[in-house]
Amino acid sequence: MSIILLLNFRISKFYFAGPILIMFPLILFLIFLIFQIKKTGINDIDFDLSNIHDRIISSLIVTLWLLSSDIVLYIYGIDKELLHILYLLTLIILFATLITFFWKISFHAIMITTLFVITLIFYKEYSIVVALLIPIVWFSRLVLRKHNIYQLIGGSLLVLVLFAIFYNFGLIMIK
Repeated sequence: MSIILLLNFRISKFYFAGPILIMFPLILFLIFLIFQIKKTGINDIDFDLSNIHDRIISSLIVTLWLLSSDIVLYIYGIDKELLHILYLLTLIILFATLITFFWKISFHAIMITTLFVITLIFYKEYSIVVALLIPIVWFSRLVLRKHNIYQLIGGSLLVLVLFAIFYNFGLIMIK
């Protein structure tokens, strides 16, 4: 009986494993956030992860989540261009995590610049609106004294360099 279930499980292209692989790291990340709230209290909605240890753990959990999602979606046979965008997102977070070992990089700048790049890829006509959000996010991070200008530039530059590499190799096309 267990062999039949195992074969059925393999033949079904991991339909049950897919959601589990995607949800497991997400659950780990939620547990981490709950731990952070209990540890520090809810005095900062920004989840100030100034401690390098906390930043690396949260980044590694997100990277694990993205990697497992990439694998599952590859198994499901998702469109190659969309899969390349997911690879780009995974590499952005992975490189940001590696940089965090040595230097604090702005994940807010990374996320808003990533949103700009994704908007540029799928909705080129609206990308200027998202581009206008980048200086707003930068300004807020500077005013709150969470980052300096170099950390913000580094976050945005990481995204733009990786996007340029993917674009130049023809892995991502702007529509």
